Amino acid sequence: MWEFLMGLLLGDAVGRSPLGRFVRPVLKLSMLVILVAGMIYAYVFIHAALERSQPSHVHTNSSR
Repeated sequence: MWEFLMGLLLGDAVGRSPLGRFVRPVLKLSMLVILVAGMIYAYVFIHAALERSQPSHVHTNSSR
């Protein structure tokens, strides 16, 4: 089972099947889409965290 999974990740197991020439590009494209989505998510998360850590521009009400 591990050999099949490693072969799937490396493209060996898919290349041996008759549908391998269609499945391999789909797997590569889906991995690329997942990578890009993860990078966008990380950017948005870090940007939101940095926004929250900055001091606010509106002063709180004071009794002065």
